[in-house]
Amino acid sequence: MRQGTGSVEAPDGTVLGYQVTGRGPPLVLVHGAASDARQWAKVVPLMAPDFTVMVMNRRGRGSSGPIRPDHSLDVEYDDIAAVARAAGGPVHLVGHSSGTRFALHAALRVPELAGLVLYEPPPPETFPPGVLESLARLEASGDREGILEVFLLDVAGNDEDALAFIRGRPIWPIMVDNALTLPAELRAARQYRFDPGLLATLSVPATCLVGEHSGPEVRRAADEVARTLATAEVRVLAGQGHGAMFSAPDLFAGEVRRSCRLRST
Repeated sequence: MRQGTGSVEAPDGTVLGYQVTGRGPPLVLVHGAASDARQWAKVVPLMAPDFTVMVMNRRGRGSSGPIRPDHSLDVEYDDIAAVARAAGGPVHLVGHSSGTRFALHAALRVPELAGLVLYEPPPPETFPPGVLESLARLEASGDREGILEVFLLDVAGNDEDALAFIRGRPIWPIMVDNALTLPAELRAARQYRFDPGLLATLSVPATCLVGEHSGPEVRRAADEVARTLATAEVRVLAGQGHGAMFSAPDLFAGEVRRSCRLRST
């Protein structure tokens, strides 16, 4: 069984670090916003017997290079594609939240792609007046928790009770560590508009995973992606919300195995 770390250069020369565990066909895991490779810690051992699992750290995390103030969507797409090409093909891409969005578009840049597993593609972000400016001020002062509060309340649309719940979840310390990557990512994401025409050429099978307890806007986003990709299906993670890799790793890993094995037949 292979185990270790590696790195690859993005097209702009930035180093992208990743961890490798397992044996079998390559599978690249792409984490969400304000997160890093640690979000997959519970599921990697469950998938390693079947796949060579490559867990990347997006820019600004771990051994990867810095996220730049002029960060762009194209940079995110190119970074994921670079790691996927380093894995060798055919490769499976698995994304979570904003990592799903970036993986979906990166798929167009991966020559040997086996398929996609997309866990809760995010609905389009809304930016109330002054939010990006507030985030920029908090970024300049290094206020990590302040950044997360603005993001979770004003961008992601949570209320105070939901914020208190997230603060008690295993993802919270990971989010605090990576909060300073959020303003640059959100500045880039403000330009994003879902365009089915751009993705119509993707012919690999895809699975959109949605938590049973996630909101209707999340299901609508997954349904929109599934309608665009002719080979996609939507599957519901029973009893789960946005963090099944923490709360139900066996269930999540099982869905990934199921999806990837269907594609390989």
